Amino acid sequence: MWRFGIALLLLLGPPAQALEMAGAQIPDSINVDSAARRLTLAGDSMTHRRYMPFYGVALHLAQQRPQRSVLVQGLAACRVTLVWFASNLSADQVRSYFAERFNSADADPEVLTRIQPRVEQLLALLPDVERGTTMTFDYDPDRGMLFSVDGVPKGALAGVEFNRRLLGLWLGEDADSESREALLAETR
Repeated sequence: MWRFGIALLLLLGPPAQALEMAGAQIPDSINVDSAARRLTLAGDSMTHRRYMPFYGVALHLAQQRPQRSVLVQGLAACRVTLVWFASNLSADQVRSYFAERFNSADADPEVLTRIQPRVEQLLALLPDVERGTTMTFDYDPDRGMLFSVDGVPKGALAGVEFNRRLLGLWLGEDADSESREALLAETR
């Protein structure tokens, strides 16, 4: 009987580990689409501003990891979680940061023109943040992006071009290379 117990423990494996960022727990795996799809933690990184931790980023992907190019092109489901380390940022400061990131020098001006209504939609949804505020971007190529703050849904953001640009803030060519590599380490 004890052999059965040991075998069961080995099959079940260790309990799911959580990543801690600014007091917020990021689970090792999550269920999306009403538990129809399971995503696991693929990587995490820290974004700095003026040499100080600004927010942490965690990336969840399907257990069968997509190729980097597929992910960056917005053709694979994923979750990007931001956990804010900065304290007492007003919604205007958060909006300014995201507007600056969307409009970086590497951005294609034609794409920016086409996605501007969605950028404005996202910016309008951004709240004040405190240390530990969590923002999640749940992306499914068929449904678009669902945006939540501290687990509360705030809105849906459709459009593959917009979502490519949004994911590109952390995973694309104009993302910080160290951060991007930490997030994409488990992709091919």
